[in-house]
Amino acid sequence: GATFALTGGNFTFANGSLVNGAGTVLVSGGTTTFSGANTGSASISLAGSGTATFNGNTTTTGGGTFSAGTLNGTGALTLGAPLTISGGDLKGTGSLIANGGANITANFSLHEGQTLTLAGNSTWSAGTVYTGTGAILNNSGALVTTANTDFYHYYGGTKLTFNNSGSFTKNTATADTALDATVNNTGTITVNSGSVSVGGGGTNTGTINVASGATFALTGGNFTFANGSLVNGAGTVLVSGGTTTFSGANTGSASISL
Repeated sequence: GATFALTGGNFTFANGSLVNGAGTVLVSGGTTTFSGANTGSASISLAGSGTATFNGNTTTTGGGTFSAGTLNGTGALTLGAPLTISGGDLKGTGSLIANGGANITANFSLHEGQTLTLAGNSTWSAGTVYTGTGAILNNSGALVTTANTDFYHYYGGTKLTFNNSGSFTKNTATADTALDATVNNTGTITVNSGSVSVGGGGTNTGTINVASGATFALTGGNFTFANGSLVNGAGTVLVSGGTTTFSGANTGSASISL
């Protein structure tokens, strides 16, 4: 329950330094730099006007809470416990790895080449992800959205790349979840309600399940269903923009609308 708070000025965790315990390191003001090979067990929180710069590999068995502020740098932050995102600006050419999954509850930004990797169980209950300029979102776990949430191409440049090797599921909400991104699915995408639309093209070499009354929509870019990929369920695959290529030996049970 204890906190070590960095509220202003410039603070540096030198290469090899440790932050241990079950408490929290809070960056709420100024700039905190993690110089690399930092390991520990504390959770890391980002709030207010704080900037956390990761220029090396920082690993903790704790989790994270990001509500505001900026995460940047060229290095990697790896969290072992769950991450909660309710705001903040994730940018730079580094990476944020949430091995305990993430709970996304409000808007945040992901851009400038930043890579966000989700493992474990993740939920996306609210919020738009403002993306662009070559950012990447990798999901190797189970990501479930229960709202009409979006990837919004706000920053221009190369659209977000969403690589799904786990499962991405849309439940409950009945309007559209607009993924204005390049979507590469090697795992499973399931649309149980409403629709999921893909606006930046991509590929499917895995399985897409579309429940009765639901829609998987292709609205822009070039999207390819690779040889042997599947589209199952009593729902609909809608091609309403861009170019969709079915490469052969595609089997499934969904309806196709043009």
